[in-house]
Amino acid sequence: MSSKPYLFLWVLALAAAQAGCVSLKRQKMERSEWESVVLIGEAPASLAHLPVREQPFVVRNRYLPKPDGRQYEEGRDFVVDYAAGSLRRTARSRIPDFGTNVLYGKEDFNHGQFPGYGNGDFFVFVDYSFFATNYWPVQQRQIQMLKRTREKLRAGEPVKIVAFGDSITAGGEATQPSLIFWWRWADELQRKYPRATITALNGATGGDSTVQGLERLPAKVLKEQPDLVLVAFGVI
Repeated sequence: MSSKPYLFLWVLALAAAQAGCVSLKRQKMERSEWESVVLIGEAPASLAHLPVREQPFVVRNRYLPKPDGRQYEEGRDFVVDYAAGSLRRTARSRIPDFGTNVLYGKEDFNHGQFPGYGNGDFFVFVDYSFFATNYWPVQQRQIQMLKRTREKLRAGEPVKIVAFGDSITAGGEATQPSLIFWWRWADELQRKYPRATITALNGATGGDSTVQGLERLPAKVLKEQPDLVLVAFGVI
């Protein structure tokens, strides 16, 4: 058989790649770690990426190693749909069912009526390998909006940050204080600008919506005269 048809197809594929239609570049395998998921009944929960079947897929109940840490077993506790990129509990799973959470399905509730409430015991943390096909959208840089704050950081001056929001912002679901999102953010900022003195204040109130947030704005934020405010309401 003549090799000319195959040569023609190769030339066509190369031309398409150069035109940006397809890519002949081999994808790099990456590793996702500590991805958090809650599972309801036997309903599938979507993962951020499509996991690679031939690589280790780990599901555990703790973000960081602890004495009561547990690693769950595929097949016994969970099932992975590698084609769909989803994870679900089995009927006999030891993974807590988020559907049994005391606040599951409730709306407009008062946290004060549910002492001891928390999602922490329902989380599982997943590690797996994947080939990147889609990338998270990247927001345009907003440095021009924070010119004065950036100048203070570079000059080594005091900088005050206020975290303003609901229970997630208050740290209600963090496994330890140092893992609260704004705490980590302020810590990384301090590392980037070691000469600056960065103070981060927790101005959040568990159970607040933006309605209560507006009412608390003068006392929680404005009176502190912060250089930067991190706002997060309605986090699910």
